[in-house]
Amino acid sequence: MGIVPLRDVGRYSDFVYLFKNLLRLNDLSQKDIKETFLTVYRHGIRNAIEVDLYKEYNDSYRRSWQKRQSS
Repeated sequence: MGIVPLRDVGRYSDFVYLFKNLLRLNDLSQKDIKETFLTVYRHGIRNAIEVDLYKEYNDSYRRSWQKRQSS
């Protein structure tokens, strides 16, 4: 594993963690995959953003639904 080039040498442990988990991909559940990505990218996630799909898309969905019903 020491021959793998990394831009940030300090993240080598993250690479090893991800690589080991990818090797056992068949045994990973959806929750395990999510936790693995959160662990590996924890440095990149500085400010969590909450996405409210209802707030963002409700008007568009309602207009599309009404248009579809009237057709």
